Amino acid sequence: YEDPELIPTLFSLLHAAEFPERIIVGIVWQGVGACPVLEPQIVDELATRWIGASAPPSEKPDASSSLEQLAALGLKSSAVHRRMGNRLRVLELPTREAKGPQWARYLQELLWEPSEPWYCQMDSHMRMASGWDTACINEIEALEAEAPGKKMLTCYGSHFPVGAPHDWAQRQEW
Repeated sequence: YEDPELIPTLFSLLHAAEFPERIIVGIVWQGVGACPVLEPQIVDELATRWIGASAPPSEKPDASSSLEQLAALGLKSSAVHRRMGNRLRVLELPTREAKGPQWARYLQELLWEPSEPWYCQMDSHMRMASGWDTACINEIEALEAEAPGKKMLTCYGSHFPVGAPHDWAQRQEW
């Protein structure tokens, strides 16, 4: 809910990823006013870090199953903003519709598309270790080799100083 660490977390996510171009982000913003990630200068900075170019204009969402599910919950699909070729998905909920972190996590899951091979859900106040994306995939693939079936990694994020820059890292390597 209106986490001031959201933007530094996004920058950390992309900065520390070995393959930031593979990252797709879904955000559920529960708060007063527009999600700060949608401010044009933030979108442009994310696009530069993400895809090395200025952000294209807002894309119109297509009629996907996730939008149908949101509509079934009484949420307007117009509240879903898509940017950078659908790499950034933001669902904005007014404060009066906020129902806490579990509800937001469920809604965030609806922003995931079934064609996307990996899904990572995290808090909006994190700093990522260098190569976190590759390390997670390698860990899941190693588990799959041991025992085929669905796998899930889980952890509680490490402490970091509030307000730490996006490139702060307690551990540089996995």
